[in-house]
Amino acid sequence: MPLYDYTCKKCGHLWEEMQTIKGRSKPTKKACPECEEKGSVFQTLASPPSTGNPSSFSVAKTDSGFQEVLSKIGQNHPNHNMSQFMKGSTTRGKGGHG
Repeated sequence: MPLYDYTCKKCGHLWEEMQTIKGRSKPTKKACPECEEKGSVFQTLASPPSTGNPSSFSVAKTDSGFQEVLSKIGQNHPNHNMSQFMKGSTTRGKGGHG
């Protein structure tokens, strides 16, 4: 079951609850667990959790097996420029372009 974040409009209390997708609005019909105000709870949009050191995600080096595959592709397709992916290069961010 996914975790959903909820906030109270009155006191600002923020908490999370595990709910089914269908039942994610149930806590909005209950009183705030902190100030007990009814009708003041709303679902908060939150970013997905991240793990590890965020700076380690910005630059990733390719392993030797990947380099071998790229080398073979480069040999079979000589007109394509594979140098941006070859040894010593890095991929940045999600797009994988260095």
